[in-house]
Amino acid sequence: MSISMEHAALVEMFRSNPGLVPQLLRDSFAVVLPAWETVSIAEAELDQLAPIEFRADLVVELAGAGAPRLGAVVEVQLSADDDKRFSWPVYLTVNRSRRRCETLLLVVAPDPAVAAWARRPIRVGPDNEVRVHVLGPAEIPAVVDPSVGVANPQLAVLSAMAHCNEPELGLPVLRSALAALDAFDKVDARLYLHLIYKALDEPMRRALKEEAMLRGQYPDVELELPGFVYDMVERGEARGEARGEMRGEVRGEVRGEVKVLLKILERNGVVLTPEQRRSIASCEDPSRIDAWVERAFTARTADELFADG
Repeated sequence: MSISMEHAALVEMFRSNPGLVPQLLRDSFAVVLPAWETVSIAEAELDQLAPIEFRADLVVELAGAGAPRLGAVVEVQLSADDDKRFSWPVYLTVNRSRRRCETLLLVVAPDPAVAAWARRPIRVGPDNEVRVHVLGPAEIPAVVDPSVGVANPQLAVLSAMAHCNEPELGLPVLRSALAALDAFDKVDARLYLHLIYKALDEPMRRALKEEAMLRGQYPDVELELPGFVYDMVERGEARGEARGEMRGEVRGEVRGEVKVLLKILERNGVVLTPEQRRSIASCEDPSRIDAWVERAFTARTADELFADG
């Protein structure tokens, strides 16, 4: 699973459970929310008033009495990117103008250093600053009760990613997340398991592999760091036989990414021809799969997905 795959998985987590956004805004930031009746995913294209295209990862909208009450622009940020300090204010103002409602921006930053970078005020002019709500490890509640994790599985996964290496909380949050994985289908469960594993320090990786609950739920799962495997193969640092084993591991990861890609397309109503489906299923190029996954979240047709040929 590459970095772009991690980004896509976190976006999909909020897309599949948009109610997680107002829950976190209320519980982690004490935001006073307007009364609402529905919470839904809104249009993420935020370029209507801009001369160039701007697209957020996700927009969650609280609505009541048939009108928008609050727009929450959700951005997953895995690394510092100073270009975002210019685009984020655009997201806020364009969504506010388009939907005629208050708007805030929620930045999901699993890495503490990235979260600290994102918290810096954005100066847009003299005496004018924009601040965003940053969901870093400190703002994510620790879910240590498995029954709470089962009731809110996306939050349990976020909790495990944020607190898995803390001495007192590590194993309890991991066990809660493992219990919560039953709420997902097999593809999503394995994807989120890899997200959790990627966040673990080496001692906790060993502890996770020894968990009886994990072995019982996923006896055939191979926990690894796919990005590391990709790098080793691309640099050719492994000896011949080891390289062959690594290619086999990469091939297995690519198959998993293909399953996620097809699921995203199906969920978004993108219809594939049999030939296009075979093209995706037979692809063994991780970079191409990653590009398709990123595009799948915004593609409305198969032609948009395959725009590069």
